[in-house]
Amino acid sequence: MKISLKIALGIVVIFIIVLIIGLSLPKDRTASKAIIIDKMYFYIVADISGYFEEPSWRSDLDTTIQQDDMDGLEVWLEKYKNGDSLLLKTIKLTEFDLVRETIEPGKPERLRVVQLKDLNGKTAIKMSEEVYVNNPFVRFWYLFDDHTNDFVNGYLNDLKAKYENAKEDNSMAF
Repeated sequence: MKISLKIALGIVVIFIIVLIIGLSLPKDRTASKAIIIDKMYFYIVADISGYFEEPSWRSDLDTTIQQDDMDGLEVWLEKYKNGDSLLLKTIKLTEFDLVRETIEPGKPERLRVVQLKDLNGKTAIKMSEEVYVNNPFVRFWYLFDDHTNDFVNGYLNDLKAKYENAKEDNSMAF
């Protein structure tokens, strides 16, 4: 009986410590990265807004499936190669900006922001993934298992690799 009481007390103490640490962590965090791609911005806009084509250049993405619009805005389901999925609503798409947010109850809220700037034939791209986590236990877990920076780096590296592998050939006749 004394051993099970000690084990129960130990579990409660660990629970309280995790809770206190989780409560002390910020609810929101942002991962950002900027790169320059040697391609005109309208090519990049086509890439980041061509959701059906994204699995062809994103190494982490298996499929994208368009869902019914919500409040007149496009909704897409991204299914990843690791088995995860994310339901995203496009809340802003302009010539130089793309903003998408998650709309899944029970998952951390995410806001994906991609900003483009034309640099005389090249394109500067800044991508940010803002994550809001209300649950203190999930915030504690993210101390050890947060892939937000990996996602941002992977997305931009995949986009950049798409053009590094491309060859220009003006000799072809159409």
